[in-house]
Amino acid sequence: MPQPIHFSNKENESDGSSKDFESDLSGDKFDVIFHQRRHAASDEKTSSSPAVDSGPIHVTAISTTVADGFAEVTQPSHFVRTDSHDWAMGTTIVPQNGTPWGLFISKPTVTKVGSEGISGFDTDKYTVDTTHQGQMDKSPLLMTGRLKDYNITGTAWVAKQGKCILQYQIDYEEDAKDGTIRKVHYEGGVTKQ
Repeated sequence: MPQPIHFSNKENESDGSSKDFESDLSGDKFDVIFHQRRHAASDEKTSSSPAVDSGPIHVTAISTTVADGFAEVTQPSHFVRTDSHDWAMGTTIVPQNGTPWGLFISKPTVTKVGSEGISGFDTDKYTVDTTHQGQMDKSPLLMTGRLKDYNITGTAWVAKQGKCILQYQIDYEEDAKDGTIRKVHYEGGVTKQ
């Protein structure tokens, strides 16, 4: 049986909101605990709902705590390979919702800066820095995001075998056309258990 792997993916916004995914893959089981801190709706209250698993309908338990203008949401999920529908959903949740993959629609230039061992894996280390790029280089994301400008800076470690990202630290800042500024810090990693 393959060695169990732990994934940790975090996203922290300058407005105090955050998301994090702690996930464990062991054989044919994938467990994910999603935690989100976001601004609460004016009428939102502390609540919880139990998991529902009846035939084709599977809804995970969700608990929400509201305090000081923020809602803290926790949602644990359990996926097994024998349920192909849930397995497909589970294995895409983290990459699509817990990583900064959407930033790379504009294919920013990355630079290989060396090799390093990360969590027992041989990796190539890459950096990204769009602060020196002009508006034309950034045009795909500027147009789709309705932005005046943005910058992506950070580092990623990519496994030499399999070419998957094992660890990353990315900072993103955007200046919207309406004058708002958004800053987000992303970090994630994979460790053998």
